[in-house]
Amino acid sequence: SALVWTSANWVVGGPKTEEFGYHAMRQMLDSASAPTGVLCSSTMTAKGAISAINERGLKIGRDVSVVSFDDNVAGSFYSVPLTTLFSSSRTLGRKVVDFLDRTIAGEPPSELHYVSHPELIIRGSTGPVAAEPAASTA
Repeated sequence: SALVWTSANWVVGGPKTEEFGYHAMRQMLDSASAPTGVLCSSTMTAKGAISAINERGLKIGRDVSVVSFDDNVAGSFYSVPLTTLFSSSRTLGRKVVDFLDRTIAGEPPSELHYVSHPELIIRGSTGPVAAEPAASTA
């Protein structure tokens, strides 16, 4: 699991928890080149990141865009609904079962990779970069 800061090619690794998202986002906001957007590994990580962003007086979707990777329905009910990438776990599960069935039958597949094509579900937590960044109150 990770909170990703793509503008500087940073990846901050840790558990998929609200606490981790909060502390990782604070670390990023304290940087000399704070991000204008983050991709979080889970809705809970995003919730923590959003708390840190709000604490600084920044606006979600204007000053900092936040995207989650798991489309947990709870994210759509946040005060600023969470933009997310949705990838079907059902499809992945079918691929795994197919692989296991073939392996058990003595016919392992020639390739062992699967490319997911997630769907971007745009909600209120993303937007264009603000012309002038709001002042951060550390």
